[in-house]
Amino acid sequence: MSNTKNKKVIEADLINDIKKDLAVLRLIVERCGIEELFYFLASINFEYHNGQARGADPDEKVIEIQHVDIYKYLIGYLLTEGVFEEKPSRNPDPLLIEALVNTVRIINSKYQGINLIHLFTEAELDTTTDQIKVDISELGKNERVQKFNKYSIRIQDNLQDGLGLKSLGQSLQEFYDEFNEHNDLFTTVFEGNITDFLNSIWRIHYLFLERVSKKESDFTITNEMLIDSTDLSNHINFSKLLIFSSEELGNSFLKILDKFIFKTAEFDPMELRYDQVSRTPIIKLGKNYLVSFELLIGSLQLNTHYTLMSDKSIGEMYKKRISSQFEEKIIKVAKRLGYRVANRNLMLYEGKNMIGDVDLILENSSISHKIHIEAKCYALHANIQAHDPKIISENLNKQKEDWEYKVKRRKSRLTGQVNDGNIEYIIVTKNPEILGHFSDLLVLSLEEFETYLKNTELTFEEIIEEHYSREYPQKMETYNRLFPSIRPVK
Repeated sequence: MSNTKNKKVIEADLINDIKKDLAVLRLIVERCGIEELFYFLASINFEYHNGQARGADPDEKVIEIQHVDIYKYLIGYLLTEGVFEEKPSRNPDPLLIEALVNTVRIINSKYQGINLIHLFTEAELDTTTDQIKVDISELGKNERVQKFNKYSIRIQDNLQDGLGLKSLGQSLQEFYDEFNEHNDLFTTVFEGNITDFLNSIWRIHYLFLERVSKKESDFTITNEMLIDSTDLSNHINFSKLLIFSSEELGNSFLKILDKFIFKTAEFDPMELRYDQVSRTPIIKLGKNYLVSFELLIGSLQLNTHYTLMSDKSIGEMYKKRISSQFEEKIIKVAKRLGYRVANRNLMLYEGKNMIGDVDLILENSSISHKIHIEAKCYALHANIQAHDPKIISENLNKQKEDWEYKVKRRKSRLTGQVNDGNIEYIIVTKNPEILGHFSDLLVLSLEEFETYLKNTELTFEEIIEEHYSREYPQKMETYNRLFPSIRPVK
């Protein structure tokens, strides 16, 4: 067979390989039991807490996130495809663990291969060796590739807290701050209020800590006074402490948790970038429930946000509220730096046709500076968080059509009305968005917007470099080194 540069053919070849690897994974899972499930559940805890105690450096934190993503996927796969007893009778099998993790790494590398062919200008499949070839020199000379990598740095930096694991206290406080003003909507959808929900989590966590205290002698401990993650019996002992009866959880708490229970019918083994376990982390084991606090605290905000947004009865009201809430955050940042609200929701017309509204007009009289703002409060797609060039490209095209075109049209109308070609009209977003790298409009995250307000003469590139400070070149180097999506990996 001859080599091919047809990207659709190469992608189809990779997807076919992934399906073969999934068949291998299923055979391995058939040999697994609840012991291997417990291994991955406990490993998420050990990965986080041991890393925190060591004071892991940025490279280690990125690797920690990659490990946890693999463990989450395997938890979902084991729950969906595995058949096992409710109680463990042995330690996890290290050979099975290694086979599971390595197989998922292989599958993920082929997904990254799909990323490659969408990121680089040219790709070639050598049908003899079954290798994908790309021109790595594009990392330095291809402007689009460079912009995608810079965007990935912004994502990684801004979402580090969200992608990593947090303390229970930090997570619950952030949840309360984010959703307390939507308590009426939360109560409608979850059949329980936010305060009782958070208090229940604290209560269950306290019960867990009591168990740990009583069973402390069951664990082997390292010289650093950490649970020894190399002792596989520790994974079993730890995971057993996470199992609670319905009586221990309480009926009112269970009603809310129902939205968080993992459903095997919804698990898609072909989707490695979207962790269903992250959205639905509570595991039903017979009549009992397994509550991993590391999984739960990572899902609280995301699960609640999408549950409220997708609810037919209150979804639209929730969307309007979070939009208004985001605008208030922008105003709060601006006020700290001497700006006031000059106008809000200013409607613009071309003749009798309304062409939209300016969300905010901020003014700093001391420096004679006025800013028109389009506020965009959107969560990033899971595949964008995973640096998927295909999805990022699709998102870029959508933003150019839906955001850039409309804002430029409104800016043109404002310019004509006031006869001033220096109208400053920018887009402020909840998270970093790819459009900023490909537009002459400023498109900044809320945090980057604050950097901009401190020096409004900076260009987009200068704002990004200033915001991420002197670490930016090192982060670019780290990204290129650690993320396999920029390497030929098949």
